[in-house]
Amino acid sequence: MPILAYNDVYIYKIVHPTSDPNAKIVIKYNGGTTTKYINYTTGSSGWVFLGNYRFAAGTTGYVRNYNNTTGTSARADAVAFTLPGNPPPAL
Repeated sequence: MPILAYNDVYIYKIVHPTSDPNAKIVIKYNGGTTTKYINYTTGSSGWVFLGNYRFAAGTTGYVRNYNNTTGTSARADAVAFTLPGNPPPAL
């Protein structure tokens, strides 16, 4: 991040029947770490809003996508950080 700022965070979910139904998403931001879980087997592929977080300038913040269920895959295409209220890019 170029400056200290709040950002909306999205992950682009790819739905597939052999994907992880309980994938773990870890968001590290200025002030803490949040864990979310996404079902990659249902719904439709597209952007999933993960929340609004304050990131420090530099490279200390991140979003990590973990496979949480044995024998499955955690499928994500991209992560987007946008200014609050702005949509993620079209893919």
